Amino acid sequence: MADFSFGQAIGAGFGIVARKPLVLLIWIVAYLVLVTLPAFAMVIQGLPEVAAGYRDLARHAVQGAAPTLGQIVAMQSRIVMLQWGLWLVQIISYTILAGAIFRAVLEPAASKWGYLRLSGRELWLFLTNLACGMLAILSLLTLSLPLQIGGAIANLGARQGHGPGPGSIWFYYLIGVGGLGVIFWMASRLCLALPLAFDQRRFALSEGLKLTRGLAAKMFGTALVLLLIVWLSQVGFRVLGQVIGIQGVVVHLSSDPTTAGPPVAIRHFSPLILGFVGLRALISMTVLVIVVAPIASIYQQLKGGSATHVL
Repeated sequence: MADFSFGQAIGAGFGIVARKPLVLLIWIVAYLVLVTLPAFAMVIQGLPEVAAGYRDLARHAVQGAAPTLGQIVAMQSRIVMLQWGLWLVQIISYTILAGAIFRAVLEPAASKWGYLRLSGRELWLFLTNLACGMLAILSLLTLSLPLQIGGAIANLGARQGHGPGPGSIWFYYLIGVGGLGVIFWMASRLCLALPLAFDQRRFALSEGLKLTRGLAAKMFGTALVLLLIVWLSQVGFRVLGQVIGIQGVVVHLSSDPTTAGPPVAIRHFSPLILGFVGLRALISMTVLVIVVAPIASIYQQLKGGSATHVL
């Protein structure tokens, strides 16, 4: 049975960061262009409208007038459209960046344009990314059903004066943690479908699952380490944002009635905020390399280094 080196896999991303600083710099610029700018533009366009809708609802509540069903549906529709738009843009952007990281691991000699391409490989990677994203959404929706049922039962009991006992509370948490564990386990098994689709230019979810057969525990442990790295980076973002006060500026931009559009919001930008955006891009791209490169490394090891070399 094929196997892979845990240390080699985890070290793949760190190796790229250490050996290819110029490539990393190109990727950081690409991250700003592909991820930060589109997300910022969409949020700046949609956030004032959503904030104005919330202010209208709050004003009606203060005046004692309940919001109409049409107002609530319109507000939710704007939020959902913004969320789905951001999700699709991010999948496309991260597909291009992940393709560059895969290429750096599988084809280190193809370094032109910082390994960035827009080819058939990226198309198949995007389709696989999209399928995995939809599977994740369906899995979370499936998990939410028993949690919502349990919450409804608990609320009904509370209204009747019967609070949930300690055993039911623990059982509720057990369902949530167990369900997330299963979803995470499946993600660790299916992740090799991404480099396989990129390398062989085809849709191969089932074959990605077969590659990890007999290695479920090792894949799960590797995924846990990578998840810990992502979690630590997110904690660092929050701490950094609180230290420099960036969250207060974001609240001001979203709640101030005078912020009616992109020109006004851009005028509120300061070197401090721009510096934070640049630092976040640097950390985010570095973490992305550290997390994505091990997937390509594991795939390469399990395939015996027989990955194709077609540009």
